[in-house]
Amino acid sequence: MIDKYDLKKLQRSVADSHVLDLGSAVPELHFDEGANAARFKQEFELKRSEVRPSLFDYQRELVDAMAEVTEQRSWALLALPTGAGKTRTAAASILEMFADERCRSVLWIAPSIELLNQACETVVKLWNADGDCPDIVLLRDSLHKSDVRPHIVFATPQEAHARLKAGKSLRSDWDLIVFDEAHQVPAPTYIGVLKILSGGDTPAAVIGLSATPGRPDEGETEDLVAMFNGALLISSALGLEPVKTLQNTGVLAKLNFNTIGDDYRPALSESARLVEAIRLCRERVQEGARIMVFAGSVAGSIVLGESLRKVGVRAHTILAEMSDGQRAEIIETFANGRIDVLVNHRLLATGFDCPAVTDVVILSKIGSPVLFEQIVGRAARGPLVGGSKTANIWQFNDHLKLHGLPQSYYRYRSFDWF
Repeated sequence: MIDKYDLKKLQRSVADSHVLDLGSAVPELHFDEGANAARFKQEFELKRSEVRPSLFDYQRELVDAMAEVTEQRSWALLALPTGAGKTRTAAASILEMFADERCRSVLWIAPSIELLNQACETVVKLWNADGDCPDIVLLRDSLHKSDVRPHIVFATPQEAHARLKAGKSLRSDWDLIVFDEAHQVPAPTYIGVLKILSGGDTPAAVIGLSATPGRPDEGETEDLVAMFNGALLISSALGLEPVKTLQNTGVLAKLNFNTIGDDYRPALSESARLVEAIRLCRERVQEGARIMVFAGSVAGSIVLGESLRKVGVRAHTILAEMSDGQRAEIIETFANGRIDVLVNHRLLATGFDCPAVTDVVILSKIGSPVLFEQIVGRAARGPLVGGSKTANIWQFNDHLKLHGLPQSYYRYRSFDWF
């Protein structure tokens, strides 16, 4: 819910700064409520082609490890640094298991429609490149019925929980359940849903995917370890410094951390930060940057999007209250280069993959090291996977002093898992 008082107050404060007197306005793009509703159909079939998808060595190692866990009907946590392709790795393993007839029914759970769309699109791309995989069916939110053909069902844990609350049944005959953003699993609601979904006559294998497995609280870390039987899937091919290895090979970008403004001024008001962000985004776009901004509030994200358009920057704000189709279309428009700045509050912090991002702008203090790492990861894609060799992180508060350099699954290695 947007606080209309805060929205009007921010609009007045930014307007009074006169920063909006610069440039000429660009029109706002309008996205039809149902324009992209067909992006994720309820059900569609994929029919065969040829050629296998290419995988990096570290992904191949994890594809095989994931298949082994599935055959054992066990639980495990698959970890890769943000930007290293955990979704692609999991999707490739599933398609290979379909091809070898080791698996027929998969449930892919993710906490947002954006992540489900991304997972579905990854499966489709890999399926089109993999000549061994049979015809399969992709289904949306089909938690109540089975399908005799090889199939993947995509659903959110919220949808599964809603079915339970309504007194409806859930399927429990899966071969494999993939839980994306698995560090969210310790939430009591998700644990209950996962246990019901995986608890059929032949229990399902459960594989969590996470780029930020370490928890700020040691007790929470132990809970996450316990959920996945202490089984961790990481790649030996990445060595002891996986992030550095991936940067050196071009899979991940090297990150430059920059302070916004002339001085270190952490006490700036939200309106003052918005004014600085308008100036920064305008300058960076003129230099060819593609920017994702994390505003300090929902109202702030709306004001920033409006203000940037008034100074001639192609920008748009994405909000949770928008329809799934609207959000998907805005993201696609940004990915295709028709928008230069994509503004949000926290909606796109987790798992959103767009290699076009060259700059991330953080307008508020991020108290969680896990959330900071996720936000920074939006600019982490390197040139080998369609991103940039280097990327810029812009911030007011010194998050490096607060949290240290984001290091993804380094935190795994310092924990006694076994």
